Amino acid sequence: MLAYAGPGYLVSVGYMDPGNWATDLAGGAKFGYALLSVIMLSNLMAILMQSLCVRLGVATGRDLAQACRDFFSPRVSFCLWVLCEIAIAACDLAELLGSAIALQLLFGIPLAWGVCITALDVIVLLLLLNKGFRYTEALVILLVATVGICFIAEILFSRPDLGGILLGYVPKIEILQNPEMLYIAIGILGATVMPHNLYLHSSIVQTRDWQPTTEKKWEAIKFGTIDSTVALFFALFINSAILIVSNEAIANFNQVVQLNPRFYEGFCLRGLAKSQLRDFQAAIADFNQALRLNPNHTDAYNGRGISYVELGDIQKAVADFNQTIKINPTSPDGYYKLGVANFRGGNHQQAIAHFNQALKIDPNLADAYGSRGLARYALGDNKRAVADLQQAAKLFLEQGNIPAYQQTQAVIQQVQR
Repeated sequence: MLAYAGPGYLVSVGYMDPGNWATDLAGGAKFGYALLSVIMLSNLMAILMQSLCVRLGVATGRDLAQACRDFFSPRVSFCLWVLCEIAIAACDLAELLGSAIALQLLFGIPLAWGVCITALDVIVLLLLLNKGFRYTEALVILLVATVGICFIAEILFSRPDLGGILLGYVPKIEILQNPEMLYIAIGILGATVMPHNLYLHSSIVQTRDWQPTTEKKWEAIKFGTIDSTVALFFALFINSAILIVSNEAIANFNQVVQLNPRFYEGFCLRGLAKSQLRDFQAAIADFNQALRLNPNHTDAYNGRGISYVELGDIQKAVADFNQTIKINPTSPDGYYKLGVANFRGGNHQQAIAHFNQALKIDPNLADAYGSRGLARYALGDNKRAVADLQQAAKLFLEQGNIPAYQQTQAVIQQVQR
């Protein structure tokens, strides 16, 4: 069995990529455990397709790409090749940018360098392949196990409802009847079953050395299928854990507002959590409730304004930030966010005026210097833009915000070109 273990875990990585994270987070935040059934059905479909890939690779000695070339006409093969290249490029783009953003968040590495470092993964894997395929498998299994251990800890900390989780794996007709739920369910399915995994698995399953007899081929198919099934059940756990943890993050706030329906801070905090999960419409509903309970709650106005900015409704965002300033005219944060809203709306001169006002109140507001620099750069005033960005970088460094400092330095280099 151990001789055939490994390829399934390489394939399982494709079932826990950024697309899975995005759809699972959205599903958990909006619909609780309800979409766990979609994750399970998607994984069962993937298990079936990957088992067929094992059979193809072992029985024919060809991978899926070679089989398409051998059994289809050149025109059909060419169309399949183009479609798969587009699909693979689209998937790789998410991984490349996702890793670059992660490196920036963790270590402050500029995005351009993060992309280059991530691209080096290919070279590292090729070097490992020269030393033996087992080294690549060991590295991937280590990384997958690390993700699994982290989510086990997250689930233990969040203490989810086990009964609710089990019920979540039962398919519901509501998923088909609710358009928004169906939309996310389709996203989960699309992020789970991907074509490049079929090509990959039918190829790497052939890295094992078996005797070309019928008996040994059946043995290879049996153990190869067990390997991929176990690995994909592990991927099922990861995807389920993402959705569960996402739901628990919102559920805690739900419990707070249920215990005290007039606790406006609870609605505001839940709105902030939902906006972090990019569920801006639901976030706005919570901010609205917080403002009904406390019409002078500046954090709720700011949160709702930011959500409107993300939705592209700049007029409403500006109204919210103006209200923040009206309530607290000495708050630099209100002027800064109003400047950001105007900048996003293309009103760069007005944005600069608001950034000036924010800096008059707080001369050490690094974000205001950086944003004013970007507004001046948009107007073609590169000299003053660089001066603002350099001041922002200096303040970020003094404040110990190394990621922001490095990102600002990268922007300065771009402006000076």
